[in-house]
Amino acid sequence: MSNRIIILIVLTLLMTSAASATLQESLETLKEKVSDYEQGEINYLQLQIYAIETRNEMNKELGLNAYTIQDEDSEEEQLLDETEEEMEEVDIPDYLDELESHFEKVEELFEKGDDKKAEKELMAAEELLKKNGKTKSAELVRKMIDASQQKDYSKMMKYAGELERIVTEEIGLPEFDEKDKDKSNESRKEKFSKRFEGVSSEALKRVFGEPTRLTDWLWNANEEKSERTDSKLPEWEKTIHDGEKIKLVLRAHPNVITINGERTTFYWTNLEVRFKRKISFEPSQIISNLKSLSDIKELAGESASAEQQLNQYLQDNREQCFETLKELFPEANIREEEQERADVTIASNEKAEMRLNMNRCLNCEQTWLWFGVNAWGNTKEYDDARKIEGANTPRMIQEPDYESARQKLPRIAREVVNTGKEYIETPTEAKFNNLFMAVDEMAIIREELQQSASRNDSPYDKYTFDDFDSDVTNAFENAGLEIKKYRVVQTKYQVQIRNETEEKQNRFCRGEEKTQCSQEEYCSEAQCKSALGGREICENGEDDDDDGRWDCGDPDCYSECRENRDRDREERDEKQKVEEQSTGQQSEQQVQETRKEAQQESPSTNTESPPITGGAIAGQKTLGQALLRMITGAAIGLGLVEETQSNNSQQSNEQSSNEQSSTIQQPQTQSSGGGSSNESISGGGSGQQNIDAGLQNGTGDAKNNQQPKNNNQNSEQRDIFVPEEFNEDFNNNQKAPEPKEWEQPQECRQEWCKANQECRPERQWCECTQGYYDCDGDWINGCESTQQCKGCQTDADCAPTRCSEDKQRITTFQCVQEGSWREDKAVVFLESSCEKTPSGEINGWVNVNGWGTAMQDFYKIKEGKKEYKDGWCLQQLENAQKQRKEIENTFNKEFLQWYFQQFREHPEEFEKYERGISELFHTTITQNADEIARAEACSGEKVEVTPITIGYEDEYGKIDYWEEQLPRPDLDNQIVITPFMKRWFYPTRETMKFMIKKGPPPEEREKGFGPPPQEIREMRRLKPVMDTIRKISERFDGSADIAITINDGEEILNGMVLTISPKELVRGQFINDSTITPDVTVTLDYNFLYDLISTNVQKFEGQRVETAWWVEEQVREERDEGPGAGTIIKIILRIIEGVVTGDVKITPVSRYDDVLLSAKDIVSLMMKAQAFGE
Repeated sequence: MSNRIIILIVLTLLMTSAASATLQESLETLKEKVSDYEQGEINYLQLQIYAIETRNEMNKELGLNAYTIQDEDSEEEQLLDETEEEMEEVDIPDYLDELESHFEKVEELFEKGDDKKAEKELMAAEELLKKNGKTKSAELVRKMIDASQQKDYSKMMKYAGELERIVTEEIGLPEFDEKDKDKSNESRKEKFSKRFEGVSSEALKRVFGEPTRLTDWLWNANEEKSERTDSKLPEWEKTIHDGEKIKLVLRAHPNVITINGERTTFYWTNLEVRFKRKISFEPSQIISNLKSLSDIKELAGESASAEQQLNQYLQDNREQCFETLKELFPEANIREEEQERADVTIASNEKAEMRLNMNRCLNCEQTWLWFGVNAWGNTKEYDDARKIEGANTPRMIQEPDYESARQKLPRIAREVVNTGKEYIETPTEAKFNNLFMAVDEMAIIREELQQSASRNDSPYDKYTFDDFDSDVTNAFENAGLEIKKYRVVQTKYQVQIRNETEEKQNRFCRGEEKTQCSQEEYCSEAQCKSALGGREICENGEDDDDDGRWDCGDPDCYSECRENRDRDREERDEKQKVEEQSTGQQSEQQVQETRKEAQQESPSTNTESPPITGGAIAGQKTLGQALLRMITGAAIGLGLVEETQSNNSQQSNEQSSNEQSSTIQQPQTQSSGGGSSNESISGGGSGQQNIDAGLQNGTGDAKNNQQPKNNNQNSEQRDIFVPEEFNEDFNNNQKAPEPKEWEQPQECRQEWCKANQECRPERQWCECTQGYYDCDGDWINGCESTQQCKGCQTDADCAPTRCSEDKQRITTFQCVQEGSWREDKAVVFLESSCEKTPSGEINGWVNVNGWGTAMQDFYKIKEGKKEYKDGWCLQQLENAQKQRKEIENTFNKEFLQWYFQQFREHPEEFEKYERGISELFHTTITQNADEIARAEACSGEKVEVTPITIGYEDEYGKIDYWEEQLPRPDLDNQIVITPFMKRWFYPTRETMKFMIKKGPPPEEREKGFGPPPQEIREMRRLKPVMDTIRKISERFDGSADIAITINDGEEILNGMVLTISPKELVRGQFINDSTITPDVTVTLDYNFLYDLISTNVQKFEGQRVETAWWVEEQVREERDEGPGAGTIIKIILRIIEGVVTGDVKITPVSRYDDVLLSAKDIVSLMMKAQAFGE
């Protein structure tokens, strides 16, 4: 209900503005005012006044509905019932009835204007209290008497209010304790402050077309917080006008209210005046700057800044995204991508949200699929939330293992979902770290699967993007998320920033034994030295002079062995001749067998095979080849050296033009340390080692020296002498029989391994111990490096020259190259995009991306340079700060002079301007303070504000405005700027007379007047209000029908019939339209009425304080000097005076007391309504 006396309500309803303009006309006018503001012709607050007018017209067009929360069993009512029960159990003093009688008489006498008798009753009450020892109460009554004698009714009523509490305390009556009072006050707030206005989605569609987007967020009016819905609801955010500095945006967000157990959805609408960001950069300069940077780290940092500037600008011009990007990047390469997406909420509350995003390109030349997690919050406790983006960054995986990644994905999906829910519920540092680590591991798995699905070589050709998509979807669905996919077409604009490549060469160290020591030499200290002059015993099977040669293989034994060979040959030839003569002709096969037998009887067979002291026998050679070195000495001793060398040379020509002997290859394999393939060929890593452990132990057992197969072509070459048994026969060119192949070894032996190597049974060879690498190409010296092999550049990077293990050759290690290619080092591009969602919403973004060997840390650096508070929170703070500066600059005396001038220039629009200043206070100034406070809490930044204090007064009214820095309970008692205002407005005498005579338009007259339905419901729930209405109606036989006319002399300006009853409560009709026969007619003189109302409007309106919604009731009451009982008494007395002077006439006169008492009750009724909240 209004807080004015009933006569003022009547006058306000009689006054009305001219027919309002249409919504379209109001919008066009507002657009013109935006242009005027941008050109400096009007200021910011003047623009806001026009925006408020347009918004009111918009709500009228939409059909504004009112919603009021009902609470049939309020906590306050429960407390009252409990107190009544307690009263029944208390022993009430005998004098209490007498005391109450005195006070009732005081009230009645004051109503009649008999102050003297009222004071006598107060004195009697004072004596009664003193007599019973209630000194505090008696002192308070004395103060009431003094105030009455001084005619200070305001103080008197103040003391009267305190008296009730003091008497209750002293007598010992039950009362609400402070906690109960707080509950009661809170209950009153809930009961009477939750009145909402909104429109339907159908009305919004009718006026503004299809919604901008669908949202699953809405505002719960009952609980005053955001909540998520099971189904998405339409939401509108449409640009009405896009000027150079200002953008007008219609916003309509869904709300829900529960009334009597039924949930109703409605839309809160607003017409926002937003500041556009000034473009303080030139896009071409940004691109040029990025292109000029050679350092990758510096480029990453500048990329973060460029992204934020461009994205902020694009956000301001979102509706024109396509045109904006074409204008920003005219040289861009443009393409369209069809994408399939899913956006799923993992966890959320009213302060924060975390979502999973999936995106797959369906028509790209190079198919890709990306998924990641984003989080954000609107309070400081969620400052870390946006840093989750840093864990999503791409990274390079050299050798992806998709099988392992697929196995890990379900587990990490559950971890991401669970840690995300825990962090959103309780945003601690520990929980954020758990979430970050989970998302970081998820990103690694994503890259392994992404790169595996992108490759066509084996084994990755078995894993497709369909597999990838299915794996991700299933993993997160099994983690409890519902994945719903949709498709969108995205237009991309790409500008090349850098395209840097480098030539890569496959360089590695390789050992070669090109230098063969002669028959009379051996290798020592990487040189061939003479083997003659030693003390070699020719037939003991030992290398007695340690020159690498023994028995007949040692030059010191050549002469002795030659003699033995010649003698054996002569004996064999003679024997063969005899046999041929005796047997005659023999078949060719028999001849060959005879020769073999003769060879077996050679003197060399009678010599014990010398031991082999060094050298490795390659695993891929045959048993016969392995035995070659065992009989080398004998072959030389038999004089077969020249023939062997000749045949070896013949074989070498088939293998290599640079080698003079047959070779056995020593394998080289990739390092187990994870080096790249083009580096591992250098011999780096734990490759297979060829070891003749058995022979080294002197066993001569070739079987113990078996090694697995290895066909690596980059092996150390070893020359050996091949006896005639394994080459073509010297005489008839016949070939030797095929030897048997070795068997694979069953297990690895640690004795095979060299320094920093370990046996790997599962691989059946030695490998480098973890953390060691073989980079110099020499496997014999073990794994010498603790750093991954990077490839050699010169021969100096390889192992030094050394002797072969059998001391017959010199092994040289060289840096060799096999092929080269160009590799991407830093490919960087600025990529931007626009897209239109299925609901019609247009979105866009700008990003700097790239790849290459030098880009390993690019994304981490870029994300680290981003200031995540520059997101939603800081954008809100920036816009609110601009508004605040405009408010500080324009809420001044000049503005108030202009505003009060509107009353003078547009008297027919008095109500509009009277209402406008209050709406300006709440929807512009208070809302701005609220936005600043919330953005400060979210971003951690602090806005410098200058508190405003201003006042203005003229014949049309008065305004007092000031601001205070107060704690805000709902933001953890953060100190915020808080506005307060007292104001009153009243038209001039002539304006008022004109407006009363004119009255409302016909359509308004037909409606009549009275409280709206929601206020009617509230009134019925208030027992004090309903008691007063019953008291008034009972004076008139159950329904008070009072006719009120306003006369100027003999002229009736206007009139109405006011009905007050428990059924109608308060209802009025204009007198010419009413068919009701009034119980009484009250005629008011216009000048008397004007003076009465204009004086008391200042009392009722001018002392009431308006402030922000978050201000606590106690703080509000301390600053509120609204009308007290003294003011009411003065009004009643003034009406009585009017009756005496004839300015107020009552017909019939017999109803004088009823009218007077009813007037008093009506004023009391409004005071009660004000006490419970408006």
